[in-house]
Amino acid sequence: MKLPDCCLPHSGGIYVFSVVGTSRCDVRAACRGATPSNASAARSHVPPAATRAGTAQRAVPAIALNIYGGLRLRARAGFTLIECMVSSAVLLLIVGGVMTFINFAGVSASGITAQNVASAQAGYAIELIQNRTRFATSISNNAAGNSLTLGFDDNYTVDSDGDGKTYNDKNHFERFSFLGVNSTNYAACSSNRLVYLPNVSSAASCVLLPNGVRNLPRYNIFTITNQTIAIIRFGIVDRNAKDYYQAVEIQGTAVSLNRPAATNVISILP
Repeated sequence: MKLPDCCLPHSGGIYVFSVVGTSRCDVRAACRGATPSNASAARSHVPPAATRAGTAQRAVPAIALNIYGGLRLRARAGFTLIECMVSSAVLLLIVGGVMTFINFAGVSASGITAQNVASAQAGYAIELIQNRTRFATSISNNAAGNSLTLGFDDNYTVDSDGDGKTYNDKNHFERFSFLGVNSTNYAACSSNRLVYLPNVSSAASCVLLPNGVRNLPRYNIFTITNQTIAIIRFGIVDRNAKDYYQAVEIQGTAVSLNRPAATNVISILP
């Protein structure tokens, strides 16, 4: 029902009345003198309204109005200085963790890339050496073990050297050479290279490994055993210090198929 003007909210607070089971006259009376009270107020009787002349009135029991003190809604205050400082510290920790993760991920990716590139280059180089040695009629190395020279028969139908055999001539020579300083130190080996000369009589060459080639400890790069078996040992080191100097070590053997019959023996490689 619509409350009278006396029951509208006052400037001192908002009052809520429970009017269930209460007569309209009692509500008006309560509105005129309403004061805040507890919700658990005891049930009481409101005196009856003024009686009409000559009319008997009986008291009507009524429930006292429950009037609740209104609570004003307060606007939420802004962040305090302590809250801002704590939030900033947490944010800095999160950003620092993310940046550290990105840094380690970058170093790891760089190292993996350098390792893959070195492995691919070394694999290609030793595969080429093995393939060319397989078809060579002769193999030899220098005293320092830095070069491997292979002889080839260009025409198997012609006996060029006059020994009565047409398949073992040495019409041209190819060479694999290590250029640089014999060392295992990565700084000293930074400019070392491995090159391939398709014909030693020509200056044309192909760079197989452009940098970082090094000796393995106590070994030459090229070693000849049993006159027809070449043992190849070398390493590649990455010059980038930021990815912790990635390195690859290669060891392999190359056997000539056009070997003399006297060399057809089993050898135990060191």
